[in-house]
Amino acid sequence: MTGKRFDFKLILMKRKILILALSLFIFSCNEKIDEAKLEGSFYTNDSGSAKGGFEWAGEYKVSLDIVSGVGTLYLEHISGLGDPLTEHSLKVEDFKMDGSKIEMKINGFKAVLIWTEKDKIWDGRYNLHYIGNNSLDSSERIGSLNPSSFPGLLEHFYVELRLKRKL
Repeated sequence: MTGKRFDFKLILMKRKILILALSLFIFSCNEKIDEAKLEGSFYTNDSGSAKGGFEWAGEYKVSLDIVSGVGTLYLEHISGLGDPLTEHSLKVEDFKMDGSKIEMKINGFKAVLIWTEKDKIWDGRYNLHYIGNNSLDSSERIGSLNPSSFPGLLEHFYVELRLKRKL
């Protein structure tokens, strides 16, 4: 009988440890982060959707450094005929990040980027990124992003921001 009680206590102890470990893991995944170093890309065109008929399209390399919920989004033009952006360092405020999304204000406009396991717009090129856009095509829309956040772009422009943690 003593062996069975010992086995039962051992099983209970293992179960408690497992529950504690899972609780800590879940808490850490949902923890709001207000300090981060992120990198990625920004794509824009003048059609209103990701792959629509556009006259102009461009892409930018992006980095974002956040301390205490505030930081700067840096955009470096890497492709596209000309660069309509008039500013390449944008103010970021109210930054919050967890395992499912990033919320922030870019130049005073709210942005929401959603954690995307499988990127359906670009055939997986941006898997495992936080992505936000403003597509007019509801099947492409992810999160929310306002073209007015990016000085020089017009209201009808498609904008897409993709971020991941710097390694």
